[in-house]
Amino acid sequence: MEWDRLFETARLHIQAGMYAAAPEPKESIYLTMLLGLSKRVSALEAENKALRAQLQLPEPAPVQLPVPITFNQPRLLPAENDDEDDDH
Repeated sequence: MEWDRLFETARLHIQAGMYAAAPEPKESIYLTMLLGLSKRVSALEAENKALRAQLQLPEPAPVQLPVPITFNQPRLLPAENDDEDDDH
């Protein structure tokens, strides 16, 4: 059910993904799903903030991740060494 909702969100935003003209269409689908989820999270955060203000509740503590998240760039294969193919 949740998966169907994600694909419906992707379908609604797919036109923006087509402008990117990615060679792999899955990338556009995944990015549009993330866009839809991001918009939903932002709306829920705004609603949560409004309700907290209405009920005069304190701001929640920031979320602490147990392990820092790092994003490593994919490593490219080293260029082939043309010197090895030379006849000596």
